[in-house]
Amino acid sequence: MNEWSPTPSAGYLPIKDHGLIGDGRACALVGRDGTVSFMCVPRFDAPPLFCSLLDRHHGGSFLLAPDGLRLSRQHYLEDTGVLVTELRADTGLVEITDAFLLRPDARLEVKTPVGTGELLRHVRVTRGSVELRVAVRPRGETRHERQAAGRKLTCTQQSVKLRMATSRLLPGPECTLRLSQGEDLWIRLRWSEPQAAGSGRSVSQCLDDTVRAWRRWSAFVVTDTPRADLVRRSAITLKLLDYAENGAIVAAATSSLGHVPCSGVAVPG
Repeated sequence: MNEWSPTPSAGYLPIKDHGLIGDGRACALVGRDGTVSFMCVPRFDAPPLFCSLLDRHHGGSFLLAPDGLRLSRQHYLEDTGVLVTELRADTGLVEITDAFLLRPDARLEVKTPVGTGELLRHVRVTRGSVELRVAVRPRGETRHERQAAGRKLTCTQQSVKLRMATSRLLPGPECTLRLSQGEDLWIRLRWSEPQAAGSGRSVSQCLDDTVRAWRRWSAFVVTDTPRADLVRRSAITLKLLDYAENGAIVAAATSSLGHVPCSGVAVPG
């Protein structure tokens, strides 16, 4: 958890400066600058919804970051696939928790779907106050509709309909909010059907269920070995690349980069 100065090379973060989250059907990469820079849903092999990893101008991204960002670091909640990014700005400190939510009865050791088809991003100001930048920009043409519970985003290039719910009223998918110590914001992006997502649960319940499911599975990993914590972390990383319906391991979290036409764009090293 060494602090890291988020200075991208040629506008792109190296692959190593990203954390991986997923649910056994799909995954995403979250950069240490607070950006979801690669995400394919509803499956690993779907065309990327966000892909600023390759094209920061047209690839699409999901940004949550304070103005004046100086330092950041990432870590996972112990024995889970839930990622925490800490971002230090000129005026305050922000903590972002990212997870693909799992069902309350999820059993990761069984070859069945366990995800709810939702990405949760929870931002909390732990010190000072910040101007938080929010920008949800899917790749390609996107139609926006206001709904009672948030917004509906129709992403025509990926044939995906997203439902975006937030804890605070946002003027749009791109805005800036002022948040002070103790205040928070959560955003849920759902691509599943409501009945499949267990939408009646609160955000805290959803996150608790997700953490519990990961730790239940991690308890099966052998601990009678040197550096058992690193063994469990390696096992969790492999599990994030495990297609839950048949146990196959995808080649890489970025396997779907082949869906993205790019010319003259440098791949991060």
